[in-house]
Amino acid sequence: PRVRRQRQMCIRDRPNLKLRELGKKFHYETLYNTDHVYVVRNTHPLAIKLKEGKQLKRSDLKNYRFIAVKYGYSEGKITTDSSGFEEGSNIAIDTPYLLTVPHMLTQCDLIGRLPESSVKELIGNLPLTILPKNLVADPAWTPVFLWHDRTHFDPAHQWFRSVLLRSLEEKRAKKRQESKKSSNLFGEQDLSLIHISEPTRHSLI
Repeated sequence: PRVRRQRQMCIRDRPNLKLRELGKKFHYETLYNTDHVYVVRNTHPLAIKLKEGKQLKRSDLKNYRFIAVKYGYSEGKITTDSSGFEEGSNIAIDTPYLLTVPHMLTQCDLIGRLPESSVKELIGNLPLTILPKNLVADPAWTPVFLWHDRTHFDPAHQWFRSVLLRSLEEKRAKKRQESKKSSNLFGEQDLSLIHISEPTRHSLI
């Protein structure tokens, strides 16, 4: 049974301290790694300032309060502060649900922090503005798919994991292909510039 369990477990990233604390009866899969961005409603003073072509600084955030998201196994703690302002009394609302944040933002002048990798899907067609990425200084977020040993060999759970992880791998493969195409296109553009510049160089000589 021990050999079979090792074959079915798939660990791609080194576990952090909190995952180690859970014990050997937990299995996990690292899903992805993403930075965060701040989001506000379109009529927010920061969004208006951005539309006017003005540059935003981290100090511009100090006059506003935040919606904080509690991620997974956080022992009740809110995510790490990102700018020095997103802490303590500056947190107006905390929630464990990412999906609620965009809808709350449309009704107030709070600032929300969402994963960069899925922010466009989360906000959809809502009247929200994504602020420049450089305003967020916190470490990247690495969500983990976690399950207990008692469901490790459960047929239904095995099927669910296979669907989730297969979808994840397909997205990873698509991202790799897009990245490869982008790098190839950039290389072809460089070559075309070289071919164009060669006759010019000789004609000048």
